[in-house]
Amino acid sequence: MSAALRNVIARLRAAPQPLGIAVSGGSDSVGLMRAAVAAGLKPQIVTVDHGLRAESRAEAEGVAEAARLLGLSHDILEWTDWSGHGNLQDAARRARQRLIGAWAAEREIPVVALGHTQDDQAETVLMRLSRASGVDGLSAMPEWRESYWGHWWRPMLDCPRQDIRDWLTDSGVSWVDDPSNENERFTRVKMRKAMPLLTELGIGADVLAQVALHQQQARDALEEITSDLAAQIATVDGGVLELQAEPLWAAPTEISRRLILAALRWIAPAPYAPRSDAVEGAIANLRDDQPTTLAGCALRPRKGTIAIFREYNAVRDITATPPALWDGVWQAIPPTGAEPAEIRALGPEGMRQLPDGRPDTRPYAALIAEPAVWKNDRLIAAPMAGWACGWQIHREIGADDFTQSILSH
Repeated sequence: MSAALRNVIARLRAAPQPLGIAVSGGSDSVGLMRAAVAAGLKPQIVTVDHGLRAESRAEAEGVAEAARLLGLSHDILEWTDWSGHGNLQDAARRARQRLIGAWAAEREIPVVALGHTQDDQAETVLMRLSRASGVDGLSAMPEWRESYWGHWWRPMLDCPRQDIRDWLTDSGVSWVDDPSNENERFTRVKMRKAMPLLTELGIGADVLAQVALHQQQARDALEEITSDLAAQIATVDGGVLELQAEPLWAAPTEISRRLILAALRWIAPAPYAPRSDAVEGAIANLRDDQPTTLAGCALRPRKGTIAIFREYNAVRDITATPPALWDGVWQAIPPTGAEPAEIRALGPEGMRQLPDGRPDTRPYAALIAEPAVWKNDRLIAAPMAGWACGWQIHREIGADDFTQSILSH
């Protein structure tokens, strides 16, 4: 066993429990599952059957049998809502995260471990280079990540894939090679096939992983500066986040851009950042004192500040039944004995039903996009608009500190 694999096992021993592991049947994830067992753990195993190949079900059941022989629980999740349009690999990746995130939440699993290796890290850096990515893109995959769908851990990013395959082979353990890993229609496969030539030039997976680490350190420093600025110029009022305009624009361009993106991400969590050209266009409008929209949010110059809040059209059709989160952010807590109700945007109709009229601390457009409590067409409560009736609505635990959210991204 290599030193890199021994380090993986040592990290696994200190993992949060219970631990989930996503296992596809490939060498990397099978190696991670067996490393966890070698660390003395009993992780819960999950496999997503994408249903894109005739063999996929049998492969998932093969993982289930391998987990059973190790004394581990296993679940198969099926992806059934592929539209057949768009980027298949991206859609499959997002479906995996969504399905596994829901699986982990249901089982109260705090972290799901993924089998990405040093080779995956190197391929990702190459892909980002081909897109002329900046610091964030080239920092590639972090070991720990919190996303819209859950908490993810990649304990093998310092471990070469060949180390894992050698260990499995020596242990008499087989794995499945997905034929799509040889399909050069996919950019990642092209990058993988280019790696031997780059290695000959001294740009191997270990070097590219170091590039990712250095860029990650640079990104962390930029986020620390952005967080410090946020602590000085950001205020939150209900669903509105305001940034003082003068110090925002006085900051270096990269810092002001990061702060605006962090505000958007905090108000409307999303798996991906908006396109860079859309961001630059929105910032140009704001610098010219013009209102704009971006990523389902409204951004409005207002009394020496930039007010950022959810667009009503982006949330008008979202509903949630407590204790589920509304819009991925807001938690509603009913009073004892409250009748069943659902959470929807306050909207113009809700504003008309408020008995005391609307409060004037926030723009009308922001108020109608904030959550309220409804029973069919009747407004029961609007705590954020000053009419609580015993109900409470607040941001989910862990998402209420905007400054800290920048650092945890």
